Amino acid sequence: MKSACIALGLSAGLLCVCLPARAADLGTAFTYQGFLENPPGTPLNDTCTFEFKLCDDAVAVCSPGTTANRPAIAVISGVFTVPDVDFGANSINGTARWLEVSVDCPSIGGGLTLLSPRVELKPAPHALALPGMATRPMPSGPDNYELGLGLSAIPSGITTEVGGDTPVLNLDVNFRHTDKDPSKPGAAIRIDGRSPAFPAFQFLARGAGLALEESALAVTYDPPSTDCCAAHGGTGCNDPTCETTVCNSDPYCCNVTWDAQCASEAQTMCAALCSAATPSITRVGIGTGQPSDPLTVNGVIRSMSGGFEFPDGTLQSTAATGGGGDGYSLDADDGNPIDAVYVDGNGSVGIGTNVPGESLDVVGNIHASGTIASGSSVVVDGTAHTITSDADLELHVADGRALRIETNATSPNLVGGYGGNIVPSGVTGATIAGGGEDGFPNEVANHFGTVSGGEDNTANGVYATVAGGFGNAASPNGVVSGGQLNEAGSNAVVAGGQSNKAPGRWSAVPGGNSNVAGGEYSFAGGRSAKVRDTLGSSDFDGDEGTFVWADSTDANFVSTGPDQFLIRAAGGVGIGTNAPGEQLDVAGNIHASGAIASGNTITIDGAGVPQTISSSDAIEFLPGGNRVLRLDPEAPSGFSSGLTSSNVIGGWSGNSVLSGVVGATIAGGGGVDTIADRYNEVRADLGTVGGGAGNRVWGLRGTVGGGWGNSAVAEGSTVGGGAVNWANALYATAAGGSGNWPHGDYSAVGGGYDNKATAFATTVAGGYRNSAGGIYSAVPGGYLNLAGGAYGFAAGRQAKVRDAATVGGGDFDGDEGTFAWADSTNADFQSTGPNQFLVRASGGIYLGTNSTVSIPAGRFINTSTGAYLTTGGVWTDSSDRDAKENFTPLDGQSVLERLAEVPISRWNFKVQDGSVAHIGPTAQDFHAAFGTGEDDRHLAALDTSGVALAAIQGLHQLLEDKDCRVRDLEEQNRQLESRLSAVEQLLNDNGGSR
Repeated sequence: MKSACIALGLSAGLLCVCLPARAADLGTAFTYQGFLENPPGTPLNDTCTFEFKLCDDAVAVCSPGTTANRPAIAVISGVFTVPDVDFGANSINGTARWLEVSVDCPSIGGGLTLLSPRVELKPAPHALALPGMATRPMPSGPDNYELGLGLSAIPSGITTEVGGDTPVLNLDVNFRHTDKDPSKPGAAIRIDGRSPAFPAFQFLARGAGLALEESALAVTYDPPSTDCCAAHGGTGCNDPTCETTVCNSDPYCCNVTWDAQCASEAQTMCAALCSAATPSITRVGIGTGQPSDPLTVNGVIRSMSGGFEFPDGTLQSTAATGGGGDGYSLDADDGNPIDAVYVDGNGSVGIGTNVPGESLDVVGNIHASGTIASGSSVVVDGTAHTITSDADLELHVADGRALRIETNATSPNLVGGYGGNIVPSGVTGATIAGGGEDGFPNEVANHFGTVSGGEDNTANGVYATVAGGFGNAASPNGVVSGGQLNEAGSNAVVAGGQSNKAPGRWSAVPGGNSNVAGGEYSFAGGRSAKVRDTLGSSDFDGDEGTFVWADSTDANFVSTGPDQFLIRAAGGVGIGTNAPGEQLDVAGNIHASGAIASGNTITIDGAGVPQTISSSDAIEFLPGGNRVLRLDPEAPSGFSSGLTSSNVIGGWSGNSVLSGVVGATIAGGGGVDTIADRYNEVRADLGTVGGGAGNRVWGLRGTVGGGWGNSAVAEGSTVGGGAVNWANALYATAAGGSGNWPHGDYSAVGGGYDNKATAFATTVAGGYRNSAGGIYSAVPGGYLNLAGGAYGFAAGRQAKVRDAATVGGGDFDGDEGTFAWADSTNADFQSTGPNQFLVRASGGIYLGTNSTVSIPAGRFINTSTGAYLTTGGVWTDSSDRDAKENFTPLDGQSVLERLAEVPISRWNFKVQDGSVAHIGPTAQDFHAAFGTGEDDRHLAALDTSGVALAAIQGLHQLLEDKDCRVRDLEEQNRQLESRLSAVEQLLNDNGGSR
C-alpha cells in the first residue's frame, strides 16, 4: 500500500492520508493515519476523539455539512489510525480541498484542540482514475490524453461495451481546436486502432429487434507482424538491412521489443523502405464485425443530400448515364463510346477505347498544358520510346526540380539533385549528378567538368572532377574524390580527407588533414604534411618531386627542397618489420654506394649477435665534412708485451696519438683558438683523454677525464677535470679544481685551487693552498692548512701540523699523529709535538649527547651534562637539586671520624714527571671509607668536597658542643666566684674573724 503523507510540523507529529488499493470500486471513504506527541518529544498514549472538516482553502471557514467525527480512536506510542473518514460522493470532485483536523484526548483536556495548519489534499494514485477509467498525457502533445476503459461488466445506464476480451482501449482525445478558434468545433474524440496491441474493436448494439449483440461499428487492423516501419510486439523487423541499421544504433529494438521509437528510427534510417512500404490494412465495418474492404457496409449507403465528392473535387449527385452491360460510359455526341470516357466493371477507365487494359488506357496522344503528377510511378511500355523537347527538359518531384537537361550545339549539360545547382551560361558537357542544398549548391564552372554529388562542391576547370563531399574544388584536369574543404590544382588529385590542397601540377594528396602538395609531381599525406609551392619569382615548380609523409602530430612538417623523401613517424619507420624499435628499423642489410651520414644516431640491432663494421684501413666518421671519430687498427708488431690494441680518436680532427702508441683513447673535445693549440694528445700506451681541450697523457695507462690544460704525467696517474692540474706521481690523482699538484705516489687532490699532496698516500680534499706533506696525512679543505706530520690532520684556517724541517733535530716524521682544528682567526695555529689533539675555537667548545648546541657567555667548554669550564679556567660541576634523588642526611661527626681514618699522601702520576706532585687520598681508600662514585678507581670532585663539607659540619658540631660546655663551666665558675666573693665579704664584715 502506498500513502500520501502531509507533515503538519506541530506536536501532533506526522499525519498521513492512506488510500488502500482495492480490486472493487474504492468508494469515497479513506483512512487517516498520524502521530501525536504531548508534550513535544513525548509520544502520546490515550483514547481520543477526532473531528475532520473538508475546506475549500487553507484559511476560509469550512462549508457546512463537511464534518466527520470519529470517537474512541486508540493512540499508542503516538501512532493512531482513523478508518472510514467519509464526506460523501460529491465532496471531492477534482477541485482543491484542505483537511482541518481537531482532537480531544482526556489526558490533554479542554475539549477539541485544533491542529494547525490545515492539510492540503494532494493527488493520490487512485485519485487519478475514476471507476473503470484511467487517463494520462500522450507524448504527442500537451493537449492529447490517453484514455483507458476497463469495464468487466455493463453497469446500469451504459449501453456500450468497449474492449471485449481486452478490457483496455487507447483513445486519443484531442480537445484543442485546430485553428485556435473556440467558436468552431474541434475534434472531440478520435478512435485510433493502429496500435498492434489492439487489432480490433466493436461498438455492439442492443435493443428490441436486435440479437443479443450485433455490431453497430467495427474497426479491424491488420498490421504486418514484423513491419520495420510500424511498432509491433516482437523483436527485429522484416527487412534484414533495415533491422541491422536500426539495432546497431538502438540494441533495445532487437533485444527487447520493436516499439514506436524503433519504428520512428526506421522511418529516418530506412526512408526508402518506409516510403515504399505497403500500408497496413485498416478496415471499417458498419453493420458487420468482419469488414472485408477498407469500408464494408452491411446495408444501403444513402446520401440524404449533396451526393458524393471524389478526390479531384468532382461532385457526383446523380448516377452515370449511357451505361451498358456491367460498364458505364460518357458518350460523345454521336453516341460512340470510343470517342468518350468508358469505365468498365473493374473500375478501369478507357479514353478512346471501351476495353481499357490498365487502370487508365488512352488511345491517342496526351497533351497537358500543366504538369502530369503521379503518386507512384509512370511506366512507358514498349521497345523504344522517345521523350522529345525542343527546349531544355526538367523533371520535377515533390521537393522541386530533380533533373535538368540543357541543350547546346556541343554536348548537353546534365544538372541533377538540388534545383539550385549551377552550370553557368556557355558551359558545355557539364555534369552534376546530384547533391547540393539551399545555401550549398554544387557548381560546374567549366567545360566537361563533373560534380558527382555532395554539397558546395565546385569543378572550376575544364575536365575537372569532384566526386562528392563538401566544399571541395578542382582546377583543370584536377580530381577531388571526396572529403571536405579540399582543393586540387591543375592535373592534381586529392583523394579525400579534410582541408587538403594539391596546388602543384601533377601532385597528389591521398587524404588526411591539412596536407599541402605544393610542388610539381609532389606527394603529401598524413597530418599537416607540407610540400612547399612556388618559392619565389624565379621558381615555378615549388619543391617538385618531393614526398612528405607526416604522422598524427599536430604540427606542420614542411619540405626544405626539391626531390626529397621526408617521413615524420614518431613510432619509427620499419623496413622489413612492422614493429620498428628505432626511428629507422631495417630488418636486413643496408647497402650504400656513397656515404652514410647521420645527424643523430645509427643503431645496429643484432638481437644478441655482435654486428661488424669491417675495414682493413682506418675508419673515420665525418658528419658535416669534419672528422669526429677515427678508428685506427694499426698497432706496432714489436710491442714488448705482445699487446696490440686499436686507437680511438674522437673529437676535433687535430687531436692526436703519438706514433707507435697503442690502445690510446681520445673520446672527444679539442679545438684551436687564436692563443694556442688546444688539441688533446695521448703520448703513452693505453692512455685516455675523455674530452676537454689542451689535455695530455704522458704516462702509461694515464687518464685525463676532461677540463683544460691538464696532464697525467706518471704511470697510472689521473686528472679528472678542471684546469692546469698536474698528476706526476705513480697512480696519483687530481679529481678537479685548478693548479693542483698530487706529487706523491698514490696521493690525491680532490679539487680546489693550488693544493699539493706531496708525500706517499696523502690527501687534500679541496680548499685553497693547502698542503699534505706527511705520509698518510690529510687536509679536508679550508685555507692555508698544513698536515706536515705523518698521519696528521689539519683543517679550518691556518691549522699547522709541523713537518720534519720545522721540528728539526733529525726528525723525519714531523708532529706525527697530531690533529689540528683552527677557527676563522687569521693567525697560524701550530702544533708543538706529536700525537696532539688541538682545537682553536674562540667561540667556545660544546660536548653533548644531543643535537642542540649551547655555549652561553662566560663558558669555554660547555657540555650537555651541565658541567662546564669557564673562560676564567674554573671547572664547574652540575649540582642541580632537580637532577638529584634519594637524599639521605649524614652525621657530620661520623663522616669526620671516617675521614680521619683515610690516608692523605703526597704523590705523582706515573705518566708525569716526578716533580709534578699532588696531595690527596687514593680512590680505593676514599671508596672504602665512603662508598661513593661508580667504582673504586676514580674520584669525583663533588664527592671529595662533599665529604670535606660534611666533616666541617661535624667539626662545627663538636665546636658547638665544646662552646656549650665552656659556657656552662664559665657560669659555674661565675657562680663560685660570686659565692666566694660573698664569703669573703662576710668575713670582712665580721672583722676577719669568727
